[in-house]
Amino acid sequence: MRIQSIVSSRFTRCALAGLLFVANARATAIWIDTDPAIGAPWREVDDAFALLLAFRSYELTIAGISASYGNAPLSCTTHVARDLVRRFGGTVSVYEGAQSAADLGQATAASDALANTLRHGHHVTYLALAPLTNLATFARLHPELLPRVDRVYFVGGQSSPGLLRIGRRAWPKMHDANVFKDPRAVAQVLAANLPMMLAPPETGAQLMIASDDMRQLRRSGAAGEFIASRSTIWLAFWRSVAGIRGGPVFDCLPLLSLVRPDVVEVHSAFAQLNGSELRLIRTRASGVHAVTVCTGVDSSAHAEMLTRLTSAIPPKK
Repeated sequence: MRIQSIVSSRFTRCALAGLLFVANARATAIWIDTDPAIGAPWREVDDAFALLLAFRSYELTIAGISASYGNAPLSCTTHVARDLVRRFGGTVSVYEGAQSAADLGQATAASDALANTLRHGHHVTYLALAPLTNLATFARLHPELLPRVDRVYFVGGQSSPGLLRIGRRAWPKMHDANVFKDPRAVAQVLAANLPMMLAPPETGAQLMIASDDMRQLRRSGAAGEFIASRSTIWLAFWRSVAGIRGGPVFDCLPLLSLVRPDVVEVHSAFAQLNGSELRLIRTRASGVHAVTVCTGVDSSAHAEMLTRLTSAIPPKK
């Protein structure tokens, strides 16, 4: 009885995903895979900024959101994603995905919903702001639908080996988290040969939210106040520990490169998985994959990001 109920519930959710998704003819349909943890102590908040940026970009139609482990356990990230959508994202559905890297290849509500969306003839651009377990699972279970994923934007990759240093000080040093947490999934997605844009953390760190930006967010309305009030500890950490003027919003980089490609510098490169590191190299070699890489942002990128974060949700064109 319980198994039948679970299957029925999953079928219903997937059917609704297909029925409710009607892409705006002039907008890019996206699927967001995310691990938001804003509000939980000592967690990253950049996924929440990225989601708000997506909600406020008329160029995009959000086909669905899959929650993943990563910044916090799946139960937390799912709750946070649904709360953000309920408050600011309209009727977008959030689906539970992988609980850990051990779930690679196991069907979830997220993999089922994405498959159902693509079976109805839709194409999506996939924004991976979390470990690639959900996308790798989809690729393994539904290879016939991969041609309908037009491009993958992934927050990951690094130009030099070892831990990443963000800021001028020797500490903190950090892993390329989305790669480190499931390198098997990265290998699976690379093997699928999907067109891929990498947004390395070292580049994403060029997009920062500083104290003045927080004050502007608080004055902008309910959404800005909500995010700013839950980002105080995060901002204090980056300023006091890393010694930089603001907190890096890594996950905003792929959104910005999608809606305003003119403010993001990109280059062709090759990606090579070396253990738990996704190395970016300039020359072709054995076992590498051709990718496009965000290598920098211009002087107007921050203003563009902040304008969207603090503006009213624009009408779809």
